[in-house]
Amino acid sequence: MISSDFYIDSKDVQFLIDTLHFRFTPTSLKKNSVNNEIIEYKNFIKDLNTTFSKSFDSLQTTVKDNKRTPQQIDYIVKLRDKYSIDYIRLLKKFVELHPNSYYFFWELVNIHHGSGYKSELENIFNLLDASTRNSDIGKLFLSDLMKSKILAIGQPFKNIILKNHTLENVDFDLSTVKKEFLLIDYWHSQCSP
Repeated sequence: MISSDFYIDSKDVQFLIDTLHFRFTPTSLKKNSVNNEIIEYKNFIKDLNTTFSKSFDSLQTTVKDNKRTPQQIDYIVKLRDKYSIDYIRLLKKFVELHPNSYYFFWELVNIHHGSGYKSELENIFNLLDASTRNSDIGKLFLSDLMKSKILAIGQPFKNIILKNHTLENVDFDLSTVKKEFLLIDYWHSQCSP
């Protein structure tokens, strides 16, 4: 089964799970503080989501035969970039109001894993309360965030050591490459071909 994220409060003892639907999220039978935060946040960003949806939907009505023009693709990229910037801005504002929120910590984790390093995410992490930042999972996230900062857009690419198909180390000393551009194409071991 596929589920959306859901959060369990320590006071929750019973959940409602609807197994008749393919996509479900267990629902607490009583409202907890995390669920209340989620509802409050969804209301907080409602206007942003509505504006984005209207703009995107208006574009969809002009798409012919499910093919987008280069101008439409450019519009979508700019629309998504603007949404991302506005979303992070609102998330920051909300974290300032809820610095001890478990939900917003995980929202930060999800954004980072979906889009990579952004300095705004580091700033939002620093707004979280000390108990979250200093927890084991908080330290693990910060470590992951700082590692991703090394490969952030605009950072010089570091020398890397990878294993080849015979599991021998191959050192890529990028300082010896005297080219204007270098394409590094990463493939995960589970990717085809």
